Amino acid sequence: MMMTEKNQQKLVKENTPKEGPIKGYETAYTVDELAKEAGAVFGTEPIVARAALKMAGRKRYTEKEAKAIVKKFTEKEVN
Repeated sequence: MMMTEKNQQKLVKENTPKEGPIKGYETAYTVDELAKEAGAVFGTEPIVARAALKMAGRKRYTEKEAKAIVKKFTEKEVN
C-alpha cells in the first residue's frame, strides 16, 4: 500500500520537532570543549575545569553536570 503525498506530508509535519531544544535531552560536551569555555561557563581557568572534569572520570558532561563538578572541586578544602 502506497502512501499518498498528502499523507506523507502530514506524517512528516506531525513528527517534526517544534522550535527549540527537544525536551528531555541536553547536549553533552567533551572535557576539552568545556575547558575552552571555562571562564564564561565556570568562572575559572581552563586548567581548573579540566582537572575537575578529568578527576570525575567521564569524557562527556552536560553543562549542568559540569558546573556542579567544577563548583564542588573549587570549594574543596586544601590541606
